[in-house]
Amino acid sequence: MSDIIKKDFRQIASEKDVRYKTLSDNFLTMQDDINRALPVGFKSERMLSIIISTIQKNPELLKCEPSSLFGAFIQTAILGLSPVIGEAWIIPYWDKNSREYVAQFQIGAKGFVTLGYRSDLIATIEA
Repeated sequence: MSDIIKKDFRQIASEKDVRYKTLSDNFLTMQDDINRALPVGFKSERMLSIIISTIQKNPELLKCEPSSLFGAFIQTAILGLSPVIGEAWIIPYWDKNSREYVAQFQIGAKGFVTLGYRSDLIATIEA
């Protein structure tokens, strides 16, 4: 992983609360496992870049429980969708049972179109 991306991730983590620091440490520690879980051609560097960009666009995500946030990003990576360009969304929701924010993955309209074009079953998509 590039040192610049690691530095950005650690810098954002150091500026925020301890929970985010834990998320960044876990990501960097589990990098090899993450690479094995990701689709072919989708590297952890790209995922890390998406995480940084998404959190910079929506800092409210830092309030989320780290494992839910990490899980939501893994779901986007498995489907090969990017929240940065609106194919998917990671949205913080208040969970009244656990009394904390959790991140929830949702596919956006662009994501459904992207997945449709990847399918052999769909020839064209019209709005």
